[in-house]
Amino acid sequence: MSKPRFDFDRLPAPLIAVSLPVLIAVVLMVVTAIQSVREAAIEVDIARAEPDGEPLEEPEEREESAFELSVESEADVPDAVLPDVEIPPIAIDEPSPPTSAEVAPTPSPVTMQAVTGAVKLRGFTRSDVEDFGQEIGRSGTPTGALVGKLIDLKTDALGHPRASYSDDEYWRDLKALVDADFAPTVMKRFHVLPKAIALNHVFVNVQDAANGPKAFGAEGAMEPRGWCACYSGRLVPREQGRYRFVGYFDDVMIVRVNRRVVLEADWAGSGRKPAKVTGWKSPAVAECGRWASLQGAVSPMVPGDWFEVFPGRELALDILVGERGGGKVGGLLLIQREGERYPGDHLGRPILPIFASRPLGFTEKERLRLYSRKKYKIGTDSPVFNSANPAMQRLIRDDVQIEVEI
Repeated sequence: MSKPRFDFDRLPAPLIAVSLPVLIAVVLMVVTAIQSVREAAIEVDIARAEPDGEPLEEPEEREESAFELSVESEADVPDAVLPDVEIPPIAIDEPSPPTSAEVAPTPSPVTMQAVTGAVKLRGFTRSDVEDFGQEIGRSGTPTGALVGKLIDLKTDALGHPRASYSDDEYWRDLKALVDADFAPTVMKRFHVLPKAIALNHVFVNVQDAANGPKAFGAEGAMEPRGWCACYSGRLVPREQGRYRFVGYFDDVMIVRVNRRVVLEADWAGSGRKPAKVTGWKSPAVAECGRWASLQGAVSPMVPGDWFEVFPGRELALDILVGERGGGKVGGLLLIQREGERYPGDHLGRPILPIFASRPLGFTEKERLRLYSRKKYKIGTDSPVFNSANPAMQRLIRDDVQIEVEI
């Protein structure tokens, strides 16, 4: 009997047939798990910077509006509207400068209100009404300015018309006011307007006589004739010197220093003859009538008396201007220092500076320079008579002006 024969080559076949599919399935599961891990994405929410805990609003796309700046336009310029937003600081690495192709317009987070008009420079467009002075603000009279009151001489204290008011009466009333130092006993004869205005200098371009009452808020309330405006103040000079006023006014100007008349210039008067109100006569007869005024040679500039000022010594100043018959009004008051050399115009007239009781502002200087280039040359390097006044060093809120240097 022969021994049984084993075929060892076929013994593993059943085992392999069972285990191989199981192994392949395990491998596939492992590979699938690894691939899913690799493809997983981490989502990150990036919070935007929020000032004061409030989210920023996305700016709206706005078209740029083109507008033209013009000096001569009378339109007011609205103020720009800026949102009250505080942007937190962000650290940014400085990249290399981008090319023009890489730069794209980005909307600004600040919204500017559109400008509907042109820029108006107050210094060049100042109205003639303000030539007589500006209204006194809530903080009181600007330091160094003269305070002015308007007097209607043709009406009584209650505003009732005086019968048949004539030119001769006008001159007599002015004389009574000056001789009495504007005392209340004399002032009460006439209607004194309640509104007071502050005056820094006298430069009244030739204009309608109605602008005098209008500056005091009396337009329509009184006829633009038979009135006068009286300005008074006290100045404290810093330097010693001798000065004289040179001026004129249509119809009349009277200037007093410490109650002494140092100048009276009447319409069409040259200063050679006694003046109508005070009888004053210019001591510089040879110079009278030589220098034309804003109205030409028909009413020339009149040189006044020399007077001396001392450091720290207060002086009282009164300036009276008036209009007798209506029509046109205008005038100018300049100052000359003894021994000072001034440039001359094409007619040989010295270009004297305008008298100013306080330093001229930017708008005042530019207005005078513009007028000088076109019409009548006026200097702006005015001596400051009130520079020793301690109050000049204090700023008054209503008197602060923004000045721009070009």
